Amino acid sequence: MNRINNSQFIALMLIGDVFVLFCLSGTVTAMTATGFGLGSLLQLIICLPAMFSLKKGSTLLESGKFLQAAALVLAVFRGGLLFSLLWSTSETVYIPYEGSGVSGKLLVAGLIAAVCVYISSSGIKALARSALIAAALGGLCLATVVIFALAHMDREALEVTERQGIFSQILRGFGAGGSLSSLILMLGCTENSGSRRKTGTVYFFARGILSAAVILTAVLICGGIMEITEFPVAMAAQLSQPFPVQRIDALFLIVFSVFAVYAVCVEAVTADNLLNQLIPKLKKYRSTAALAAMCGVGFFFGKALRQPWVAAALAAALPVMLAVRLIFRRREVSSSE
Repeated sequence: MNRINNSQFIALMLIGDVFVLFCLSGTVTAMTATGFGLGSLLQLIICLPAMFSLKKGSTLLESGKFLQAAALVLAVFRGGLLFSLLWSTSETVYIPYEGSGVSGKLLVAGLIAAVCVYISSSGIKALARSALIAAALGGLCLATVVIFALAHMDREALEVTERQGIFSQILRGFGAGGSLSSLILMLGCTENSGSRRKTGTVYFFARGILSAAVILTAVLICGGIMEITEFPVAMAAQLSQPFPVQRIDALFLIVFSVFAVYAVCVEAVTADNLLNQLIPKLKKYRSTAALAAMCGVGFFFGKALRQPWVAAALAAALPVMLAVRLIFRRREVSSSE
Protein backbone atom coordinates (compact mmCIF):
# COMPACT_ATOMS: atom_id res chain seq x y z
CA MET A 1 0.00 0.00 0.00
CA ASN A 2 1.15 3.54 -0.68
CA ARG A 3 2.62 5.47 2.22
CA ILE A 4 1.65 9.04 3.12
CA ASN A 5 3.29 11.56 5.42
CA ASN A 6 1.78 13.03 8.55
CA SER A 7 0.76 16.35 6.98
CA GLN A 8 -1.06 14.58 4.17
CA PHE A 9 -2.90 12.38 6.65
CA ILE A 10 -4.08 15.35 8.72
CA ALA A 11 -5.16 17.23 5.59
CA LEU A 12 -7.18 14.25 4.32
CA MET A 13 -9.01 13.80 7.60
CA LEU A 14 -9.69 17.50 8.22
CA ILE A 15 -11.19 17.98 4.76
CA GLY A 16 -13.89 15.42 5.53
CA ASP A 17 -14.54 16.98 8.94
CA VAL A 18 -14.89 20.47 7.48
CA PHE A 19 -17.29 19.19 4.82
CA VAL A 20 -19.53 17.81 7.56
CA LEU A 21 -19.38 21.20 9.27
CA PHE A 22 -20.46 22.84 6.01
CA CYS A 23 -23.54 20.60 6.10
CA LEU A 24 -24.28 21.21 9.78
CA SER A 25 -28.00 21.92 10.23
CA GLY A 26 -30.02 23.41 13.05
CA THR A 27 -29.24 26.07 15.61
CA VAL A 28 -25.64 26.43 16.75
CA THR A 29 -24.34 28.40 19.71
CA ALA A 30 -21.15 28.79 21.72
CA MET A 31 -22.19 25.65 23.60
CA THR A 32 -22.25 23.77 20.29
CA ALA A 33 -18.63 24.78 19.69
CA THR A 34 -17.74 23.52 23.17
CA GLY A 35 -19.58 20.26 22.53
CA PHE A 36 -17.73 19.66 19.26
CA GLY A 37 -14.40 20.28 20.97
CA LEU A 38 -15.23 17.84 23.77
CA GLY A 39 -16.55 15.36 21.19
CA SER A 40 -13.15 15.38 19.46
CA LEU A 41 -11.44 14.83 22.81
CA LEU A 42 -13.73 11.88 23.55
CA GLN A 43 -12.95 10.34 20.16
CA LEU A 44 -9.24 10.71 20.89
CA ILE A 45 -9.71 8.79 24.14
CA ILE A 46 -11.56 5.85 22.58
CA CYS A 47 -9.06 5.72 19.69
CA LEU A 48 -6.00 5.54 21.98
CA PRO A 49 -5.93 1.70 22.10
CA ALA A 50 -5.95 1.52 18.30
CA MET A 51 -3.30 4.23 18.09
CA PHE A 52 -1.06 2.36 20.57
CA SER A 53 -1.46 -0.76 18.46
CA LEU A 54 -0.60 1.13 15.28
CA LYS A 55 2.56 2.44 16.91
CA LYS A 56 3.90 -1.11 16.91
CA GLY A 57 3.66 -1.25 13.13
CA SER A 58 0.36 -3.05 12.58
CA THR A 59 -2.41 -1.71 10.37
CA LEU A 60 -6.14 -2.16 10.06
CA LEU A 61 -5.49 -4.44 7.08
CA GLU A 62 -3.81 -6.91 9.44
CA SER A 63 -6.61 -7.02 12.04
CA GLY A 64 -8.45 -10.12 10.84
CA LYS A 65 -11.39 -10.70 8.55
CA PHE A 66 -14.09 -9.84 11.10
CA LEU A 67 -12.70 -6.39 11.91
CA GLN A 68 -11.98 -5.75 8.25
CA ALA A 69 -15.58 -6.59 7.36
CA ALA A 70 -16.85 -4.36 10.19
CA ALA A 71 -14.64 -1.50 9.04
CA LEU A 72 -15.91 -1.96 5.47
CA VAL A 73 -19.55 -1.76 6.56
CA LEU A 74 -18.85 1.32 8.67
CA ALA A 75 -17.01 3.02 5.80
CA VAL A 76 -19.96 2.35 3.48
CA PHE A 77 -22.41 3.78 6.02
CA ARG A 78 -20.17 6.79 6.55
CA GLY A 79 -20.11 7.33 2.80
CA GLY A 80 -23.90 7.04 2.77
CA LEU A 81 -24.08 9.73 5.43
CA LEU A 82 -21.84 12.00 3.36
CA PHE A 83 -24.06 11.58 0.30
CA SER A 84 -27.13 12.30 2.41
CA LEU A 85 -25.52 15.47 3.78
CA LEU A 86 -24.54 16.51 0.28
CA TRP A 87 -28.10 16.10 -1.01
CA SER A 88 -29.66 17.94 1.93
CA THR A 89 -27.27 20.91 1.69
CA SER A 90 -26.89 21.23 -2.08
CA GLU A 91 -29.97 23.40 -2.62
CA THR A 92 -28.70 25.87 -0.05
CA VAL A 93 -25.39 26.30 -1.87
CA TYR A 94 -27.11 26.32 -5.28
CA ILE A 95 -25.62 23.18 -6.82
CA PRO A 96 -27.34 22.76 -10.24
CA TYR A 97 -29.98 20.05 -10.70
CA GLU A 98 -30.23 19.32 -6.98
CA GLY A 99 -33.70 20.80 -6.83
CA SER A 100 -35.07 18.51 -9.52
CA GLY A 101 -35.91 15.64 -7.18
CA VAL A 102 -34.57 12.11 -7.24
CA SER A 103 -33.07 12.45 -10.72
CA GLY A 104 -31.13 15.53 -9.62
CA LYS A 105 -29.79 13.78 -6.54
CA LEU A 106 -28.69 10.78 -8.56
CA LEU A 107 -27.02 13.02 -11.14
CA VAL A 108 -25.05 14.93 -8.49
CA ALA A 109 -24.12 11.66 -6.76
CA GLY A 110 -23.12 10.08 -10.08
CA LEU A 111 -20.83 12.96 -11.01
CA ILE A 112 -19.12 12.89 -7.61
CA ALA A 113 -18.84 9.08 -7.74
CA ALA A 114 -17.24 9.26 -11.19
CA VAL A 115 -14.61 11.71 -9.94
CA CYS A 116 -14.03 9.54 -6.86
CA VAL A 117 -13.49 6.42 -8.98
CA TYR A 118 -10.90 8.29 -11.05
CA ILE A 119 -9.07 9.66 -8.01
CA SER A 120 -9.16 6.43 -6.00
CA SER A 121 -7.72 4.49 -8.94
CA SER A 122 -4.48 6.43 -8.44
CA GLY A 123 -4.08 5.15 -4.88
CA ILE A 124 -3.88 6.70 -1.44
CA LYS A 125 -0.61 8.54 -2.05
CA ALA A 126 -1.91 10.53 -5.04
CA LEU A 127 -5.09 11.34 -3.13
CA ALA A 128 -3.12 12.55 -0.11
CA ARG A 129 -0.78 14.73 -2.16
CA SER A 130 -3.61 16.56 -3.87
CA ALA A 131 -5.43 16.90 -0.53
CA LEU A 132 -2.76 19.35 0.65
CA ILE A 133 -3.69 21.72 -2.19
CA ALA A 134 -7.40 21.35 -1.50
CA ALA A 135 -6.83 21.96 2.21
CA ALA A 136 -4.86 25.12 1.45
CA LEU A 137 -7.70 26.44 -0.73
CA GLY A 138 -10.24 25.64 1.96
CA GLY A 139 -8.07 27.20 4.65
CA LEU A 140 -7.87 30.44 2.64
CA CYS A 141 -11.65 30.53 2.29
CA LEU A 142 -12.25 29.81 5.97
CA ALA A 143 -9.65 32.35 7.08
CA THR A 144 -11.36 35.04 4.98
CA VAL A 145 -14.75 34.30 6.52
CA VAL A 146 -13.31 34.19 10.07
CA ILE A 147 -11.54 37.55 9.65
CA PHE A 148 -14.75 39.08 8.33
CA ALA A 149 -16.70 37.67 11.28
CA LEU A 150 -14.21 39.06 13.81
CA ALA A 151 -14.33 42.46 12.15
CA HIS A 152 -18.12 42.53 12.52
CA MET A 153 -18.35 40.73 15.85
CA ASP A 154 -21.76 40.61 17.52
CA ARG A 155 -21.03 39.70 21.14
CA GLU A 156 -24.70 39.28 21.92
CA ALA A 157 -24.80 36.32 19.52
CA LEU A 158 -22.33 34.47 21.74
CA GLU A 159 -24.60 34.93 24.74
CA VAL A 160 -27.54 33.06 23.19
CA THR A 161 -28.33 30.06 25.37
CA GLU A 162 -28.75 26.60 23.92
CA ARG A 163 -32.04 24.89 24.70
CA GLN A 164 -30.36 21.49 24.60
CA GLY A 165 -27.76 20.49 27.17
CA ILE A 166 -24.03 20.08 26.76
CA PHE A 167 -24.38 16.28 26.57
CA SER A 168 -26.49 16.48 23.42
CA GLN A 169 -23.94 18.84 21.86
CA ILE A 170 -21.07 16.49 22.71
CA LEU A 171 -23.05 13.65 21.11
CA ARG A 172 -23.62 15.86 18.08
CA GLY A 173 -19.93 16.67 17.78
CA PHE A 174 -18.87 13.07 18.39
CA GLY A 175 -21.11 11.80 15.60
CA ALA A 176 -20.04 14.54 13.19
CA GLY A 177 -16.45 13.31 13.24
CA GLY A 178 -17.32 9.71 12.52
CA SER A 179 -14.85 8.66 9.82
CA LEU A 180 -12.87 6.51 12.25
CA SER A 181 -12.56 3.47 9.96
CA SER A 182 -10.76 5.62 7.41
CA LEU A 183 -8.80 7.38 10.14
CA ILE A 184 -7.42 4.14 11.56
CA LEU A 185 -6.64 2.74 8.10
CA MET A 186 -4.99 5.96 6.86
CA LEU A 187 -3.05 6.38 10.10
CA GLY A 188 -1.64 2.90 9.57
CA CYS A 189 -0.41 4.06 6.15
CA THR A 190 1.72 6.93 7.48
CA GLU A 191 5.43 6.62 6.79
CA ASN A 192 6.78 6.85 10.34
CA SER A 193 5.13 4.13 12.42
CA GLY A 194 6.80 5.44 15.58
CA SER A 195 5.00 8.79 15.41
CA ARG A 196 1.49 7.56 14.58
CA ARG A 197 0.19 8.12 18.08
CA LYS A 198 1.52 11.68 18.06
CA THR A 199 0.10 12.32 14.58
CA GLY A 200 -3.33 11.05 15.62
CA THR A 201 -3.30 13.23 18.74
CA VAL A 202 -2.35 16.32 16.74
CA TYR A 203 -5.18 15.59 14.31
CA PHE A 204 -7.85 15.30 17.01
CA PHE A 205 -6.78 18.53 18.69
CA ALA A 206 -6.63 20.30 15.32
CA ARG A 207 -10.13 19.07 14.51
CA GLY A 208 -11.48 20.24 17.85
CA ILE A 209 -10.01 23.72 17.44
CA LEU A 210 -11.08 23.99 13.79
CA SER A 211 -14.63 22.83 14.57
CA ALA A 212 -14.97 25.37 17.37
CA ALA A 213 -13.63 28.17 15.16
CA VAL A 214 -15.99 27.36 12.27
CA ILE A 215 -19.05 27.09 14.54
CA LEU A 216 -18.25 30.31 16.42
CA THR A 217 -17.82 32.09 13.09
CA ALA A 218 -21.28 30.91 12.03
CA VAL A 219 -22.67 32.13 15.35
CA LEU A 220 -21.11 35.57 14.93
CA ILE A 221 -22.42 36.02 11.38
CA CYS A 222 -25.82 34.30 11.63
CA GLY A 223 -26.60 34.97 15.28
CA GLY A 224 -29.43 37.39 14.51
CA ILE A 225 -31.15 35.04 12.04
CA MET A 226 -30.18 31.70 13.58
CA GLU A 227 -33.80 30.71 14.20
CA ILE A 228 -34.61 30.85 10.48
CA THR A 229 -31.28 29.49 9.23
CA GLU A 230 -31.29 25.80 8.33
CA PHE A 231 -27.58 25.46 7.54
CA PRO A 232 -25.72 28.10 9.60
CA VAL A 233 -22.17 27.45 8.36
CA ALA A 234 -23.20 27.49 4.69
CA MET A 235 -25.29 30.61 5.31
CA ALA A 236 -22.38 32.31 7.06
CA ALA A 237 -20.22 31.82 3.97
CA GLN A 238 -22.97 33.26 1.77
CA LEU A 239 -23.55 36.30 3.99
CA SER A 240 -19.84 37.04 4.33
CA GLN A 241 -18.80 39.52 1.63
CA PRO A 242 -15.41 40.99 2.61
CA PHE A 243 -14.67 42.06 -0.96
CA PRO A 244 -16.75 44.77 -2.64
CA VAL A 245 -16.65 43.09 -6.07
CA GLN A 246 -16.27 39.33 -5.74
CA ARG A 247 -18.72 37.38 -3.59
CA ILE A 248 -17.19 34.96 -1.10
CA ASP A 249 -20.05 32.48 -1.59
CA ALA A 250 -18.79 31.76 -5.12
CA LEU A 251 -15.49 30.63 -3.61
CA PHE A 252 -17.40 28.67 -0.98
CA LEU A 253 -19.31 26.78 -3.68
CA ILE A 254 -16.02 25.64 -5.19
CA VAL A 255 -14.58 24.63 -1.82
CA PHE A 256 -17.83 22.84 -0.88
CA SER A 257 -17.78 20.78 -4.07
CA VAL A 258 -14.09 19.92 -3.82
CA PHE A 259 -14.36 18.96 -0.15
CA ALA A 260 -17.40 16.78 -0.92
CA VAL A 261 -15.36 14.85 -3.48
CA TYR A 262 -12.44 14.34 -1.09
CA ALA A 263 -14.65 13.37 1.85
CA VAL A 264 -16.40 10.67 -0.20
CA CYS A 265 -13.17 9.62 -1.88
CA VAL A 266 -11.50 8.87 1.48
CA GLU A 267 -14.30 6.43 2.29
CA ALA A 268 -14.11 4.94 -1.22
CA VAL A 269 -10.36 4.35 -0.93
CA THR A 270 -10.87 2.80 2.51
CA ALA A 271 -13.57 0.48 1.17
CA ASP A 272 -11.44 -0.37 -1.88
CA ASN A 273 -8.49 -1.48 0.25
CA LEU A 274 -10.68 -3.46 2.64
CA LEU A 275 -12.44 -5.19 -0.26
CA ASN A 276 -9.03 -6.06 -1.68
CA GLN A 277 -8.24 -7.86 1.58
CA LEU A 278 -11.61 -9.54 1.96
CA ILE A 279 -12.22 -10.51 -1.68
CA PRO A 280 -8.84 -10.60 -3.47
CA LYS A 281 -10.41 -12.01 -6.64
CA LEU A 282 -12.47 -8.85 -7.04
CA LYS A 283 -9.73 -6.94 -8.83
CA LYS A 284 -11.95 -4.55 -10.76
CA TYR A 285 -14.85 -2.31 -9.89
CA ARG A 286 -14.14 -2.35 -6.13
CA SER A 287 -14.45 1.42 -5.82
CA THR A 288 -17.48 1.49 -8.11
CA ALA A 289 -19.25 -1.18 -6.04
CA ALA A 290 -18.42 0.63 -2.80
CA LEU A 291 -19.66 3.98 -4.10
CA ALA A 292 -22.86 2.42 -5.41
CA ALA A 293 -23.44 0.90 -1.97
CA MET A 294 -22.80 4.28 -0.34
CA CYS A 295 -25.33 5.98 -2.63
CA GLY A 296 -27.90 3.32 -1.82
CA VAL A 297 -27.32 3.61 1.92
CA GLY A 298 -27.52 7.39 1.76
CA PHE A 299 -30.70 7.30 -0.30
CA PHE A 300 -32.58 4.79 1.87
CA PHE A 301 -31.12 5.44 5.33
CA GLY A 302 -29.91 9.05 5.06
CA LYS A 303 -32.36 10.57 7.55
CA ALA A 304 -31.61 7.91 10.14
CA LEU A 305 -27.85 8.30 9.70
CA ARG A 306 -28.14 12.04 10.34
CA GLN A 307 -29.51 11.38 13.82
CA PRO A 308 -26.72 12.27 16.30
CA TRP A 309 -26.99 9.07 18.34
CA VAL A 310 -26.87 6.88 15.23
CA ALA A 311 -23.84 8.73 13.84
CA ALA A 312 -22.15 8.52 17.25
CA ALA A 313 -22.78 4.78 17.51
CA LEU A 314 -21.31 4.18 14.05
CA ALA A 315 -18.30 6.32 14.95
CA ALA A 316 -17.59 4.46 18.18
CA ALA A 317 -18.09 0.92 16.85
CA LEU A 318 -14.69 0.18 15.30
CA PRO A 319 -12.45 1.79 18.00
CA VAL A 320 -14.40 -0.08 20.69
CA MET A 321 -14.02 -3.40 18.82
CA LEU A 322 -10.29 -2.79 18.38
CA ALA A 323 -9.95 -1.94 22.08
CA VAL A 324 -11.79 -5.13 23.10
CA ARG A 325 -9.59 -7.17 20.76
CA LEU A 326 -6.46 -5.63 22.26
CA ILE A 327 -7.65 -6.40 25.80
CA PHE A 328 -8.35 -10.04 24.99
CA ARG A 329 -4.97 -10.40 23.28
CA ARG A 330 -3.18 -9.06 26.35
CA ARG A 331 -5.11 -11.45 28.58
CA GLU A 332 -4.18 -14.36 26.32
CA VAL A 333 -0.51 -13.35 26.44
CA SER A 334 -0.53 -12.95 30.23
CA SER A 335 -2.32 -16.29 30.74
CA SER A 336 0.13 -18.12 28.48
CA GLU A 337 3.04 -16.75 30.50
